[in-house]
Amino acid sequence: MFKQYLKECADSFRDNDNKETIRIITHMDTDGISAAAILTKAMIRERKKFSVVFVNCLTKEFIKSLASEPNRIFVFLDLGTSHITKIKQDLTEKTVYILDHHSTRIRKINEVAKKTDEEKIKIDEEKRKTDEEKKKNDEEKNTSQYLSQNLFHVNPHI
Repeated sequence: MFKQYLKECADSFRDNDNKETIRIITHMDTDGISAAAILTKAMIRERKKFSVVFVNCLTKEFIKSLASEPNRIFVFLDLGTSHITKIKQDLTEKTVYILDHHSTRIRKINEVAKKTDEEKIKIDEEKRKTDEEKKKNDEEKNTSQYLSQNLFHVNPHI
């Protein structure tokens, strides 16, 4: 399922008009810089026009500002997963690709530390069941649903 979705994303990306400038937003760390280097090399090979911006973090204001840019295609590298709701909300008229490896599951350590072992086991079991149900539901979704929304989110953790 993931490989098929990845192929559909890549095909969609290749189908973008070479005259269109693709805006690449990447994290200013070793992962982001490396990802940008790899993608820009591929863009040059495919004769695609692009511009790259390095950011320390994404902010709601920055994402909102992208909506007013003339660029129609955006690629987020090494960031974007934690802001996917805002990206969906503000960049509805754009085609967006998010290539990120970060997990969005954040635990509140202080709250977990206060619970007894028995409560932790119960919570972990409920979470596992919820995760399994979510995974099953996600697998049943047709990937064309995502493609029709012009948002491509490639993350092996999701």
